Amino acid sequence: MPHRSAHVTETRSGARRVVSALPLVSRVGSRLCLVLSVAVAWTCAGAAAQAPTTTWSGVYSAEQAAEGEGLFLDVCAGCHQPDMSGGEDAPPLAGAPFVTKWDGHALADLFQLMRRSMPKGDEGSLSPAEYAQLIAHVLHRNGFPAGPTALPDSLDAMKRIRIAARQPGQ
Repeated sequence: MPHRSAHVTETRSGARRVVSALPLVSRVGSRLCLVLSVAVAWTCAGAAAQAPTTTWSGVYSAEQAAEGEGLFLDVCAGCHQPDMSGGEDAPPLAGAPFVTKWDGHALADLFQLMRRSMPKGDEGSLSPAEYAQLIAHVLHRNGFPAGPTALPDSLDAMKRIRIAARQPGQ
């Protein structure tokens, strides 16, 4: 009686012979394994490439933060204080209170709040590039690292950047 992994075939001369199915199973299994391995590798590579961008990713340039500092001192320090500690009607923009409040939010949320409500009495009067400079300065003052390129002043681009209280891996 043939083994379960075998089958009986008939030759041209009419003789019957037992043929093992193992080589076929082995080839199919090898190909399936290869296809699955490639699919898993591709999925993992895609997930790594789409890792979320956070404020720890160097999303602003040092030059942009320096420009933002001058703008902050001219336009914002009167309410938020030069050290960003905040005032009666202005929340702090540096330290644990700021980072804790904004942890997990997209930079776009901060950008929109700033455009809607600041500077007080002249809301929305700055250009998108100036609001981005201010955000770069705030990020710098909160210890987030600068990178090689400036923070984009596009709302869509800022939606893809998350404020993260803790550096990844800590």
